Amino acid sequence: DIETRESYIIDKSTGKKKKILKPYLVSIFDGKKCISFYLSDFKDEMDLVTSSINYLIKRSKYTRTVYVHNLSNFDSIFFLKYLAQVPNSKLKILMRDGRFIQIQLTSNTDKKQGVEENKEDNSFDLTFRDSYQMLPNSLKALAKTFNVENKGIFPVFAPYKKYNNPNEEIPEFKYFAGITLNEYNEFKENFKGKWHFRTEAIKYCEQDCKTLYQILIKFNKMIFDKFNVNIWKSATLPSLAFRIYRSNYLGKFQIPRITSILYDEIKSGFTGGSTDMFIPYSDKPIYCYDVNSLYPYVMAEMDMPVGKITYFDGDILQIDPEAFGFFDVEITTPEDIHIPILQTHVRTDNGYRTISPKGTWRGMYFSEEIKNARKFGYKFKVLRGYRFEKAKIFKGYITELYSIKENSLKTDAMYLISKLLMNSLFGR
Repeated sequence: DIETRESYIIDKSTGKKKKILKPYLVSIFDGKKCISFYLSDFKDEMDLVTSSINYLIKRSKYTRTVYVHNLSNFDSIFFLKYLAQVPNSKLKILMRDGRFIQIQLTSNTDKKQGVEENKEDNSFDLTFRDSYQMLPNSLKALAKTFNVENKGIFPVFAPYKKYNNPNEEIPEFKYFAGITLNEYNEFKENFKGKWHFRTEAIKYCEQDCKTLYQILIKFNKMIFDKFNVNIWKSATLPSLAFRIYRSNYLGKFQIPRITSILYDEIKSGFTGGSTDMFIPYSDKPIYCYDVNSLYPYVMAEMDMPVGKITYFDGDILQIDPEAFGFFDVEITTPEDIHIPILQTHVRTDNGYRTISPKGTWRGMYFSEEIKNARKFGYKFKVLRGYRFEKAKIFKGYITELYSIKENSLKTDAMYLISKLLMNSLFGR
């Protein structure tokens, strides 16, 4: 875990002050002991973070994976700057949608064959992962759900220069985050001795590390006991869900790998959900509905495109009205339709936008969307496409997870796990 302080630099382009965050504390927990690196013990921030990285490098023979909570959105900014300057090393970065999934730091010289056993081996291999990509919730909420030691209380917004001394009173409530005024007053009342910023910062940061460690260990045990899968082999929740599905539920189903032009064409037929916004008014009661587990329900009960893929030209629906797959079609909407239901992408000056148009256009659509739209007066001319086999490939996976969810209290870890796994597989 990394704690930061506010600092300022002069923006060369504007000449104005620009606020930045700089690390002043790094804490590490390995399951047995904590170690912390505090700014006043080092020459500067570079020396601080580099020392903590060197500590991990020395232990890389025993510890290969280092978890940082919310690495993608925050701490990776600091890590990359310092990791890039580790001597005799190389970085391999895995990113998706602008987020860091994994950062691997390795020595840039492989261990040579034939090296004597007693000769020092300076190779290292460290992988930094974001635990938030596996368990997307706050550390405080996760600690409560998994019933482990919770985060401490610390004024994370307190000015470092003002409070970094041994004899200050506890900082004002405005510098604390994630606690109520009552919790603050209770903390202040129960606090013994004089406030020491360094001592409390280290205590807080180390507790975060312990809490995260306990959560991950417990999470892994639950996943392994239920599915015989180890979480350390997956960097994200979707990849873990996919691993669980493949090893426990895939069976004899065949899911084709879709790449290249075929991938691009089929992907063009996906547009995301259609949303609208209304200001409701009525002189009668208005009823609002929420659908319980909509995506998992569709996964379990609807046929999915699987198996062999066959390319065709012409209107296949004239030959086989039940043909299943992705079709390149000309579409004409009914003139009197009030809310169009089929979407498409259009290029604008600000990039691609998703719209639900009226009129006539051409695009790639899933066969079941075409059949549904015909009920509302849409007309189609199928030009060509890709025909798939079909099967309910997710039924076993969803049925078991939904049963776990239904039979667990909302405060139980298995309730959260089942919900996360149900909603993480389909995108993967």
